[in-house]
Amino acid sequence: MKRQKLLASSSSDPLTISKCNTPSSSSYSPSDSLPPDVFMEIISKLPAKTIRNCRRVSKSWAAALRRSEFDELFLNNSRIQPLILFAFVIDGGLPFFTVPQVHEVDTFLDATRHNTYLPIDRFSQITPPVRGLLCIEDKRRMIVVCNPITCESVTLPKLESNMMWSKTILGYDPVEKQFKVFNTAWSPHHPLNTHGEHYVLTLGTGKKMVWRMIECSKPFRPVFDGGICIDGVLYYVAKLNCCPEDVVIVCFDVRFEKFSFLNKPKGMRQIQYGSRLVNYKGQLGIVHCSNSRKINGGTKSFDLWILEDVKEQRWTKHVYVLPLVWRIKVANTKLRILGMTGTCEIVLCPCELSDPYYIVYYNIETNSVKKIGIRGLGSFEASTTIAHLFVNYVEDVKFI
Repeated sequence: MKRQKLLASSSSDPLTISKCNTPSSSSYSPSDSLPPDVFMEIISKLPAKTIRNCRRVSKSWAAALRRSEFDELFLNNSRIQPLILFAFVIDGGLPFFTVPQVHEVDTFLDATRHNTYLPIDRFSQITPPVRGLLCIEDKRRMIVVCNPITCESVTLPKLESNMMWSKTILGYDPVEKQFKVFNTAWSPHHPLNTHGEHYVLTLGTGKKMVWRMIECSKPFRPVFDGGICIDGVLYYVAKLNCCPEDVVIVCFDVRFEKFSFLNKPKGMRQIQYGSRLVNYKGQLGIVHCSNSRKINGGTKSFDLWILEDVKEQRWTKHVYVLPLVWRIKVANTKLRILGMTGTCEIVLCPCELSDPYYIVYYNIETNSVKKIGIRGLGSFEASTTIAHLFVNYVEDVKFI
């Protein structure tokens, strides 16, 4: 498996990535001065960026710090809070920024820019990150999995399919501790525009990466953006046919590579484009605006549907009426839902770019609203820049 460092490239190829520097051939071993467990415990408490540099000290350091045991130790010892990850497609490139996600009051924050800059095309799809990794697919259907913090990536084998369209999603199996890339390919020429092929690829096995075709009892195609991985299950919205009402939620068990389907909640007219699948205290939830598709200062309330029982497909509906301060802080700004935090805050961002940029939080438990300004993202041309934002991003030092 090729391991690569993401750097800006002068090549016109949108996914040409430069190789990383090879660690020093020094024979120094961590055990020369410290017991291995003590060494790893100390290093695991360093920032992720520092660990990336520690891997370059020597081959023995690189070997020790690339073990899966160290990755788990880092996640357990890390005191880093969840972040909001920004990825802006600017002039064919993809710089990454992060800001802390947890805030008590309205404030301004300075974004941290990471030295990962992945050449990309305007039509590329970016999937929500899973344990620090995210997946990118360009218009040529070249797929890259990258870690924005460690500046590492891997380009996946070309997926051989005659289907014209495809959508790729990244999942994680917490039992076997494996990342898997799931892809659905379909053709617009099919009469119902739903017949497709489904593939899965396992990362980090040490063997040659191979796409495996898997069977599904129902033909479908993914719709909308996003998707979410909760406790080893990928959830995303799909259509069974061309009827807008015939929308389901696909459930893909990452470990066993099996499909199942959830019908939309009874009483919900439809899963709208602005709806968002969220993780509500470990349960699947759907958040959307109650009174219209557009979210702005005039929005009155949000609906949250929570999946209480998977087998019975039993959902409960909760309606949250927004306080008066919502209209004051949001005004005429058009917003879109990013997701929900572990502290039960719905996170929203403006549909249009601005400098400074703002993030809005609505806490469903305290019925409160916060507006956080983000500085340091740079100036944008709204017509040429595409913004991808993700909540609950956690830095990981996983070596792909």
